[in-house]
Amino acid sequence: MARGDQSPSVPAGDQAGPGETAVREQLARIQGSADFAQSERMKSFLGFVVEETLAGRAEALKEYTIATQVFDRDETFDPQTNTIVRVEAGRLRRRLERYYLTEGSDDAVRIDLPKGSYVPLFRATQPAPPPPAAASRQDRPGQSEARDDEQRDVATELPTGPSIAVLRFENMSGDPGQDFFADGVSEEIINDLTRFPNLRVVSRHSTFKYKGRHVDVREVGQDLGVRYVLEGSVRKAGDMIRVTGQLTDAVDGGHLFSETYDRDLSGQSILDIQDDIADRIVAAVGAPHGVVGRAALRRSRGKAAQSIGAYDAVMRFYEYLANASSQAHKPVLTALEQAVELDPGYASAWAALASVHLDAVRFGFNSGWEGNPLDRALQAAQRAVMLEPDSSMAYHFLFTAHFHRGELDDFRATGERAVRLNPNHTDMLADYGLMLALTGEWERGIALAQKAIALSPTHPGWFHCAAVADHYRKEEFEAALAEAKQIQMPEFFANFMMLAMCYGQLGRDREGRSACDKLLELAPDFSERAWDFLAAWNMSEELSGQIVDGLRKAGLRIPDRPD
Repeated sequence: MARGDQSPSVPAGDQAGPGETAVREQLARIQGSADFAQSERMKSFLGFVVEETLAGRAEALKEYTIATQVFDRDETFDPQTNTIVRVEAGRLRRRLERYYLTEGSDDAVRIDLPKGSYVPLFRATQPAPPPPAAASRQDRPGQSEARDDEQRDVATELPTGPSIAVLRFENMSGDPGQDFFADGVSEEIINDLTRFPNLRVVSRHSTFKYKGRHVDVREVGQDLGVRYVLEGSVRKAGDMIRVTGQLTDAVDGGHLFSETYDRDLSGQSILDIQDDIADRIVAAVGAPHGVVGRAALRRSRGKAAQSIGAYDAVMRFYEYLANASSQAHKPVLTALEQAVELDPGYASAWAALASVHLDAVRFGFNSGWEGNPLDRALQAAQRAVMLEPDSSMAYHFLFTAHFHRGELDDFRATGERAVRLNPNHTDMLADYGLMLALTGEWERGIALAQKAIALSPTHPGWFHCAAVADHYRKEEFEAALAEAKQIQMPEFFANFMMLAMCYGQLGRDREGRSACDKLLELAPDFSERAWDFLAAWNMSEELSGQIVDGLRKAGLRIPDRPD
């Protein structure tokens, strides 16, 4: 969603948003919910912005107006020094998110307050299917019966994986008025990191006690019992603001990540800048291919296959995703099967297992594996969602399973849920963007894939697949080739399929033949199953025909499309 003041809108592709009556009914439903019933301030804030927007006065929803109309501030209110509206808006956003993840998960109308704006957005939603019952042992051949994990209360359990503390960013501007910005960046980072299921994030109440103190990161680690500490600083000079973030290993004091972000305050609102910088730090640190994940993977590589834990298996899964191949497929599948045996309540392992089962169909890896891979994938993804209903990773591979099963309505419903759960999960955004694009929603799909790339400087090459397809369908073959060259996955046959089809259309015969040779080396039967491969990705007949045309021009002998 775009930031800034805007009129009520619905997502691209919807024909019409909910009417005023439906919005007011939804407002009353939210205000009467358990999350809102005991907070007159939250009910008043939400009611005011909704009614003002419905009345056509969205442009007037500024901090000053809200402070004087909702929070009883007088005409001397100065938003530069008084942060009450920004603070309460953050609380309102989080309360709305919690409402829609719990009591309002099946509501037909959604009211959101986008970051950087006080104008709510209204849209009709397709309720996501409820988490299904766990698959029986008979549904999961070769797996032992789970140890009563259906009865586990996930809310009482700590996340599996590394622990991290985010210290309050230091205001080095010499202007106490910038404290709100430093606090805001820190709080946004804490809130967004908690969306990653494989991270245990210490609450702000524990970390902000260090505010104004110079502390040794290793002492913080011992005090809070965490492996990593994220700290930073804010410095403002004129219209420029500089934010620096640094991640340190609290065990040995080693620096793992350091980045500086310079922004011009004259061209953007300070809230937009705060949100943008927080998003980039969160993705760089917490995403599956981020700093913490890579550090954990390095530690797990020295372990024998039979001794790796469930978390290590998930990290190896993400390494496999970065350069998928038939040779790497079976070991990671075996490791994940062992992981769910070892810890049947670990949702991330079930989600990863679903993805690896799907690779037998969408990539043809070890397709002789016993049982129907599509069914096994769906059951594993459903198990992940049941175990952890708020996990974007679980919904990531549930929407992927629906996509490859051709269940496109369920794909979109669960995909939208995944995005709401964690809009900074870069792997999920890139996957969902590609799949949306291939089903015809090119504009939004490409936007999501581009966001994933922007948030993840160390992203896997397959993040560029959506851009390849988009340029190729528009016959922009040079641009498609430039994107395909950025994939750089030397063991992934589809990398060479995309290079070959671009070379073919450009008449670059020698390079096209070379790409075809490498494609067939990695996937010897590709020519015979090319149409099945393209169909597994729900491509239109026009696009799949274009791709086959390019491959034939590059020298690949592909039979006619089957009836």
